[in-house]
Amino acid sequence: MTVDFFKAKYGYEIEGVWLPRVTAVTSLVSKSFLFSNQGSADWGTLVHTTIERMLKKETIEALPLVQPSLLAFSKWQKEYEVKIIDPYAHIEKRVYDMDAGYAGTVDMVAEVQGTVGVIDLKTSNGMQDAYFLQTAAYLNAYNKGVSKKEQGKTRWILRIDQYQECRGCFAR
Repeated sequence: MTVDFFKAKYGYEIEGVWLPRVTAVTSLVSKSFLFSNQGSADWGTLVHTTIERMLKKETIEALPLVQPSLLAFSKWQKEYEVKIIDPYAHIEKRVYDMDAGYAGTVDMVAEVQGTVGVIDLKTSNGMQDAYFLQTAAYLNAYNKGVSKKEQGKTRWILRIDQYQECRGCFAR
């Protein structure tokens, strides 16, 4: 692994300074930095990308593989009155904190039932302590980069299940 590859994979260059990605730092806590399931990662990336395009009102052809996840996301979005004021500015939003020395990409900044915050989508099969650190870092960095009026009040982790339950036998 070259230094350039490492820097590109695990950080961002912002204002001429290389900053580690929040996910690279927090993955050391969860140990997913060393061990990953590539198949799950590919599925998660597909879900993230499709949701991003859907929120930006782009044309999408959802693969059957991710259809249950998209339906679950749409149901959640409607039920909790999720509003993204500017999809092009608030989806995949790069944030950073030069003082603390980190950067990251927030999946979305949104208003959920009237409260503005950062949302991180997770497609894993469970919750990890590192997710809480990650969203705290994202909210802090986001708030440092916007006016007091635009600041988020909270953070959410939205875990999207990759399974669909059978209405007849309840199998997944």
